[in-house]
Amino acid sequence: MRNLKTVRVLFLMLVLAAGRAPLSAQQGGEGGEGGGDWTRDRLLTAALEHNSGYLLAESRNRGARAALSAARAARLPTLRFSADIGYLANPPGVTVEKGAFFPGGTLSPFLSLPPFPSEDMRIRLSEKTRYEFGLTLEQPIFTWGRIHHSIKAAGLASRAAALRTDQERRDIATALDIYLVTLRGLREIRALIAEQKKSAERLVTLSNESFALGFILRTDLNAARLLSSEVKLADYEAADGWNGNASALRTLTGLEDLDPEAFSLPPEERRSYSTEDRDRLFEDALRSSLGLKLLSLRTQAAGSLVSAAGGQLYGKPELGLFLQLGYGGPAFPLFQEGWKDDDEYKFTLTLGMRSILFDGGAVYHGVKQKREDLVQARLEEEKGRRDLREYLEKTLSGLEVSALRQEYLEIKIEASRDLMDQAESTWKSGYGEEREYLSRELSWYGDRIALLREQLAARIAVLRLENVTGL
Repeated sequence: MRNLKTVRVLFLMLVLAAGRAPLSAQQGGEGGEGGGDWTRDRLLTAALEHNSGYLLAESRNRGARAALSAARAARLPTLRFSADIGYLANPPGVTVEKGAFFPGGTLSPFLSLPPFPSEDMRIRLSEKTRYEFGLTLEQPIFTWGRIHHSIKAAGLASRAAALRTDQERRDIATALDIYLVTLRGLREIRALIAEQKKSAERLVTLSNESFALGFILRTDLNAARLLSSEVKLADYEAADGWNGNASALRTLTGLEDLDPEAFSLPPEERRSYSTEDRDRLFEDALRSSLGLKLLSLRTQAAGSLVSAAGGQLYGKPELGLFLQLGYGGPAFPLFQEGWKDDDEYKFTLTLGMRSILFDGGAVYHGVKQKREDLVQARLEEEKGRRDLREYLEKTLSGLEVSALRQEYLEIKIEASRDLMDQAESTWKSGYGEEREYLSRELSWYGDRIALLREQLAARIAVLRLENVTGL
């Protein structure tokens, strides 16, 4: 019976394990082998959740929206309530001594009157307890556009904060794409270098044997060693680049256990531009570049702040309506009797006006500062357009040079392949040496790696170009 119970328990554990297996497999292997479910979208989501720059931009965006709501509230009425409760242990009063009004005495043999008052009296001028309640409403009526322009400036600042959030998101996405493109390129480069290392090691081995037998000179041996060292250096640089980009990717996404070797990289999308696209890209950038939009919003906001500050200049009166309802008396309203008997209520309606006549020049210099801020914003916006055009020209020229260099390397690879095949045929036919074939093969590998590096640099330049132009 005990054995049967043990078998049942084991069977139940197997069923539960089988039920959990598809879930774990789905979590760990969907979308690619060995953790390939880390797609670009999932990596971007993780980066946005952990990146402090993006979280800071979102916080500033929320703060800008709150500032806009506060600015809009300035044109609405303000309602204030005040309450004061006072208690006097010895309230002020007047003392009337005995006989102060009539000392008393005998007016005739038949008539005698007592003094008035008959004893000392103290009359309190107020009660010991005093309640004061007030309700005040303040409504601005005319402010020379100060409130309107302040709301406009706050709205522009809110739009700018939202654009900064979008820009931060775009920068993170571009950085992620660059890391993924770089890792994909380095994976191909490292695969070629691994093949190249085998040929370099074979070449050094043959050269050492030939030098020991006296078939080659020391210069030939050093040349073989130099080729091998160049391959080792390239392998070290590629590994260092891989580790650096992998570390940067972990930092960007906040995934400390992320292993780029374990997931499959997304397919490549190649796009190219040339100087012929300069005008079109510039026009697209003027419409789509978030950087230029931010500069434009800053200029508009600076103009609104100048208008708002100008409404406070000397001699410009602001009008406001004040309504006040108050109560003051010895009885607490609604709870004590007699609080409605006395005429302790007051209602005040006031149309007020205020204007700054002199403040030592604070308002004047404040307006002057706002005007200088507007001048600076306009200059920075113009500088942003010029810098964008210069960046486009340099980047597009660099891409054209890169395209020519890639074309040259493709031709060189084809030529190196022919020389390598020729050296292989000569060696295998018995008229040449394997060392010559290996040297040609190393050169062919080097040209292929150079082409991959050039293509990788061009792809990164295109990603940065598209980020700047907003494509």
